[in-house]
Amino acid sequence: MKRAAVLFLIASLFLRLCACRSGENSDEIYKSLISDFEDYFSFISKTISSEEKEELDNKLTEYLASNGSFQIDKGDRKDLINALRDSLLIVSDFNSDDYYYKIEDINADGNTELMFYGPNDFLISLLTQSDGKTVLLDTYYSRLTGVITENGKILRSNSTYGYTKYLAQLCEISLDGTSIEVIGECGTELTNDSDSSRKFYVIIDDKKEYVGEEKFNEMYSLFEIGKTEKDT
Repeated sequence: MKRAAVLFLIASLFLRLCACRSGENSDEIYKSLISDFEDYFSFISKTISSEEKEELDNKLTEYLASNGSFQIDKGDRKDLINALRDSLLIVSDFNSDDYYYKIEDINADGNTELMFYGPNDFLISLLTQSDGKTVLLDTYYSRLTGVITENGKILRSNSTYGYTKYLAQLCEISLDGTSIEVIGECGTELTNDSDSSRKFYVIIDDKKEYVGEEKFNEMYSLFEIGKTEKDT
């Protein structure tokens, strides 16, 4: 009897740890979206081994049309699906185990967020709840990355134009919880088209100010911990 009780406690602890990792104790509102996410990559894992990516994309279109997956606002659904598809392009060897999700109240406002991740802990999308519905806050791609800082801010890094132009934005979830707002920006741009030298800038109170590389690095270091100069 005692041995059975010990085994039960061990099993319960194991299940609890698994739930914390996989989000089994998720908010009810996210359950259908999480199920869609898991089904989506399960379908891909069965298809990608035998199909070229162009053909896979056609099959994904058919799959999404027939399954009616990701039941959120139409515009949000399109952005989410595009981000999920883009995440397939940054890996050479697909493994469905590389895709996972987290549920966490990142900004401690009493409202949980849902985050989908891909290979190398790449953040694919950030969602939250509002008025009983799931709302897509942001999506990320190979050249537009997102990182959740320790204090619940979001650091977006946009290198769409590669070396020639880079923009880092520190963001936070809005007070009404339906969007993200930029609270700090810094970036680089080419000095001129004839060479590859760069100039650095920061944006404070909507005003762009050109600065030295050291100042830029200081600002970016603050962004990495979720702070701006106003917090120092």
